[in-house]
Amino acid sequence: MLMKSVVALGCLALASVVASPGTDRQIDELFELTLVQDLFQVGQTEGFKAGLEMSPVALPAEKRQKILEQGKKILEEVMPWSVVRADFIEMYKAHFTEEEIEQVLELCRDPRYAVLVRKQLEMVGPSMAIGQKYSQKMMPRMMEETMRIMQEP
Repeated sequence: MLMKSVVALGCLALASVVASPGTDRQIDELFELTLVQDLFQVGQTEGFKAGLEMSPVALPAEKRQKILEQGKKILEEVMPWSVVRADFIEMYKAHFTEEEIEQVLELCRDPRYAVLVRKQLEMVGPSMAIGQKYSQKMMPRMMEETMRIMQEP
């Protein structure tokens, strides 16, 4: 009986090591190789810009630019990478084991992968523009359906 307990405890200890979350060092390297900070910051700015473009009010270009600059400043004050980084680390720890991060790091260390990461960063703005293009077609229909559903008994 004692032997079974010792074996069971050993298995539990081994399982916790194998399935332990990635370390901060590993995650920081992954962030660096996948440009997570840059993607976060560009995504913030481009997302704000896309939202501004969807505004039902036609804004003069100079006002739109001022609002965009002010919005970017507020985003940087409220959600700087230095603050949200800890949240991202916890998110990665919750979704990746140490072994998984090590496997991903092997892939990310390949210079060919770096090309993909840089290109993805370049495509954040254009991809948001695509979403905006279709959301402009979708929003009137969504509003119509929302009104219809709200009027149902």
